[in-house]
Amino acid sequence: MLEPWPDPNQRTAIYRFYAADDELLYVGITNDPLRRFGAHSRQEPVDGAEHWWPLVERWDVRWMETRTLAVAAESEAIKEERPRYNYTHNGRQFRFPTPRFPATQLHPLTLAHFGDRPFSFWDLVDELGIPKGTVTAFGNRLRAQGLFRPVGRWRAANNRMRNYYVAVPADQVQEAGHTEAPSSACDGG
Repeated sequence: MLEPWPDPNQRTAIYRFYAADDELLYVGITNDPLRRFGAHSRQEPVDGAEHWWPLVERWDVRWMETRTLAVAAESEAIKEERPRYNYTHNGRQFRFPTPRFPATQLHPLTLAHFGDRPFSFWDLVDELGIPKGTVTAFGNRLRAQGLFRPVGRWRAANNRMRNYYVAVPADQVQEAGHTEAPSSACDGG
């Protein structure tokens, strides 16, 4: 069995990106700010959205004693400060002009939204508003292709065990030998 990642007791930074006019663009958390900032700088815009990284003029990084504290602080900061490009906790979801979710967008959306943070399939349903059937079908395909890498299995708030993944950029997928987790429906996913 894989060990859960990241450790909820690990020191974790909460960061904020600001535009030249001091508009708050984005709030996030990471245990490796330089790596995370680099990932933000390389992210492609999702489904025609504006690429916000070029707008960043300054940032603020504050370290929290645990990841658990950082997650709570991030959620509260997004709700209170309403950064322009955060969607989770900000009363906005990714919107699509068609009645069906474009399944080809599952990987880029997940990568843009979660970055290096672990997620379960239910997180994709709850936080991004992606239909459960799409998450189950295409999430398992992406896992098999190595684009969703298993990082652990631990209890969710409802005390059910869930598999957790990180989204891997397509250019970083190993050609062979990526870890396979058991296929799962969204109930455990």
